[in-house]
Amino acid sequence: MKPPTQEWRRRLLRPDLPRQRAFTLLELMVVLIVISILVGAVLPEFAGSFTRMQISAAAGQLGDMIAFCFSGAIAQQKDFRLNIEPEAKRAYITYEVELETGELQYQLFPAPGMNIYVLPETVFFDTTDMAEALNPGEQGSYYIQFRRDGTADFCRIRLISQRRDTMEINLNGLTGRVMITEGQPATAEGESGQTPPESVPNEPAPAVYGTEAAV
Repeated sequence: MKPPTQEWRRRLLRPDLPRQRAFTLLELMVVLIVISILVGAVLPEFAGSFTRMQISAAAGQLGDMIAFCFSGAIAQQKDFRLNIEPEAKRAYITYEVELETGELQYQLFPAPGMNIYVLPETVFFDTTDMAEALNPGEQGSYYIQFRRDGTADFCRIRLISQRRDTMEINLNGLTGRVMITEGQPATAEGESGQTPPESVPNEPAPAVYGTEAAV
């Protein structure tokens, strides 16, 4: 005869103790199904909000770099450039430097944290009409020219996310005013970062960066 187990000893000592009941396999399966449904409903919305935050932050950073170049060209009395490399998803600031030979050359501006910026993984440059909106550079790059006299190129930079959210950054080359607008999501026909359709601003009061400078 087998000796009484610990459970039986406990029930013999405490006969009024209610018997413990475990979860059945069916109950566990129902709980898992409910959790999976809730995760499936909430996760896409969370991912969309995160992507929108990333593209808004990217547009704000590029707007700050444009405003920095505009004011830097006036303060330093040197021409500045904001260079855009769509394939590398990178933007960086260069300025005009006179070499010992008297030749002028553009070099990376020594401002750590501001001179180079790489777009987040889910954000891309919209290259649909970049050749018309910006100056063509070398090896598929583009640039915006900022002059020491307080003027710059009128330009437009568009960003698009993997979820096809769009942002547009516009520069008034006479005043240095930077306007950032949020566009309508691109249709599924365009490819992210390659040929998305035109974004249509839907914000009545776009964000404005920089300070208007007297010309």
